[in-house]
Amino acid sequence: MSVSDNEIARMMFADLRDHVDGRLGAEEWLTLYRFDPMDAKTSMTYFCALAQPDYLSQTFADADWDLLVGDGGPGYESYGNGDTFRFIRIGDKPVEPFVHCRSFPGAAASYIELSEEFRLFHNLCVDSRSGRHFLFDEAGDEIDVARVSPDLVQVRLRYIKEYLAARDLCLLIFFEYTRTSESSPQELGVEGEGRWTVVTDDYMYNQFLLPPWTYISAYASAKSIGCLRGKKVVRASAPRPDRKPWDRDQRYEEFIIGTDEDGHEKLFTCDEENLSNYFGKNAGAPHFLTPVFFRRNVLGKYYNEARRYTVSDSYVSCASSWGLRIDNNHPTYVTVFLGDLGNLPHKEQVYWKSFNVVPDGKISATYFGRSILGQWLEPEAPDLLFKSRYEQFGQKWHDEFGWYFFKPLKAADAHYFDTLHLPEDGNQAEFDSQVMALAKVLIERINEKEIKKYIEVEEREAGISKLEKYLAVRDFLASGERLPLLRNLQDLRSGPAHVKGEKYERALVYFRVEELGYNSAFGEILTAAIELLRSLSTHFGIDDENPEDLSDLKESLT
Repeated sequence: MSVSDNEIARMMFADLRDHVDGRLGAEEWLTLYRFDPMDAKTSMTYFCALAQPDYLSQTFADADWDLLVGDGGPGYESYGNGDTFRFIRIGDKPVEPFVHCRSFPGAAASYIELSEEFRLFHNLCVDSRSGRHFLFDEAGDEIDVARVSPDLVQVRLRYIKEYLAARDLCLLIFFEYTRTSESSPQELGVEGEGRWTVVTDDYMYNQFLLPPWTYISAYASAKSIGCLRGKKVVRASAPRPDRKPWDRDQRYEEFIIGTDEDGHEKLFTCDEENLSNYFGKNAGAPHFLTPVFFRRNVLGKYYNEARRYTVSDSYVSCASSWGLRIDNNHPTYVTVFLGDLGNLPHKEQVYWKSFNVVPDGKISATYFGRSILGQWLEPEAPDLLFKSRYEQFGQKWHDEFGWYFFKPLKAADAHYFDTLHLPEDGNQAEFDSQVMALAKVLIERINEKEIKKYIEVEEREAGISKLEKYLAVRDFLASGERLPLLRNLQDLRSGPAHVKGEKYERALVYFRVEELGYNSAFGEILTAAIELLRSLSTHFGIDDENPEDLSDLKESLT
């Protein structure tokens, strides 16, 4: 029977020999555990072990795996006459496991886990359901490092090599490929014993092509069985003389700091090492405190992912990964000092650069006073000032009366307050979401349970009506007087929440939304809310604020 060249090449493992010689151990994702079913006509098996470099000459003496599944754990070793023992830790032997296959004699299910030291070294988070192992980079983004399932373990090459370099170890990848054919070894061109051995500095394997010696189902029609079995070493990357193992590669972007005499943009790096300061460093270079201007929607990414990011007064941060001092009290832009931008992870620098504009004016008076003069100043932007006054009012009310005027937000609703901000003009969806958020904190959190203790409540009476009755009882409102801010805010909120109708249209007119635009109109709504809080504080004797602050805010909005 004539056998095709492709079948001969397949059974001689031409493709997999090339793979062992080339890509094996150099792939982006290394396969370190895989056991195909034994009765498959083509099967691939992988396992691995960590090894000390001076052990390599011994490991290439034969194709046997230096560590079997389940071996290499901690235990006892006897010596002398066999009556003396010592405890053996993982790492005490020249070869140690990297993939641990855990099984138990009881009813507990078996599972696979990676070396604990590797997981701790890279500070990996583990999703036990999916087997995904990941870390957070300096920007706070998740980076997949390993994938672990009952049948397959894969680990990213970079992180294996970093670990090997830290411990001065090598990784041995054990492999065994098996194939069957309906052609005999002689028909495949193999005469004699049909066994070969290949040894190089990086790998070794045994290969054979023989008649079948077992009769499992997959081999029922087979006339030959081929196997390629061996190991390959993965070495740590060579150390760089100019870099310590713990150094991080930091890159720096250039940002617009002004224009030249022809109106062209002037850019300069945010690397602090190239900037001047007040102590004579890099004389003639732009100063560390050179303000850089950005469109306000640079903060949109951070507001939209409140689970990861926090935007507060003069600061934006990503959990414990990074933080940046910002001037978000500026009425038109967000400004940042050039040197502070250099503290951002590079990918965040690239993001901010896409919103960079030519400087236009100065930094806000608040940011100048805080950062240059060292003054303790309240925010001047209406969204930031509202949040500050809201929190102050809530705490002072509780201190005075023993209960909260506005119930503290539940954890699931905290983002409504945290992400409250001035919307961009032209973005109705953002305006609607901010109206919803403000209504959540000002209306839905009214403490009706406490208020009902002071008034008579009618059936199905709304929270605003209860509050108006309470404030009338406490002589803040005349009997029957309404709170137009809250009622119109509720109507404005009903538009995005339900179907926009007459009440919604009246609320648009009341707040002059079409006349002022979303940004200024929402700023005025917040200012009215601040004034309501101040009036309540004054009436109930918990106000220690300067009323001129609110006048200054109103003036800045006009």
